[in-house]
Formats: sequence, C-alpha cells, structure tokens
Amino acid sequence: MSSPSSKVAGIREHWRQTLAEAEARGTDPGAPQPVQVDPEKVRENRLRRAAGRQGLRLIKSRRRDPRAVDYGRYWISGENRALLTSEYGVTLDEVEEYLSGEG
Repeated sequence: MSSPSSKVAGIREHWRQTLAEAEARGTDPGAPQPVQVDPEKVRENRLRRAAGRQGLRLIKSRRRDPRAVDYGRYWISGENRALLTSEYGVTLDEVEEYLSGEG
C-alpha cells in the first residue's frame, strides 16, 4: 500500500507532464473545450421559443426507438387543445411552416 505522500507526488508528476505536453502543443489545458452544437436541436429550440411567443407549446415525442412511428415527431398545442397535429405528429419543417403562417 502506498503512502498518501507518494500518491500526492504521483498526482503532481502527472500534472507536470500534462502541463508540459499542453505547453509543447501551445494549448491551455484549463481552457474550456469547444462544445458540439447540433443544428437540429438549435432549430428545435428556436421553434419552441417562436411557439411560446404565440402562446403555444411545442411538444416533442418522447419515443426513444428510432423505428417507432412517432419517433422525432412534434405537436403544437395551445389553450388545452392540439392545434397542429396528426396521428403520429409532424416534422420540424411542418412546425416551422405553421408558426411562420405559411401553413
């Protein structure tokens, strides 16, 4: 069993190495890493806000099985009733069309 002081020394050595490698690469190891943004999620959030401004709610299917009929589908509701709906929901394109007044 190793002593606490040898564990601390090991951790210090690990960080010295990590910092030396980062310095050699010219990067900052403490800098935040870039976040991967899913354009479809950004679009969904934008449409959710647009629906909210019109007093509506954008509801996404909770299905997690890609083979399910309503997987990745949406409904728009407002004032205790569904406004834009079909048996299996609609796509984001149809939601965008409806919210922009084109549908």
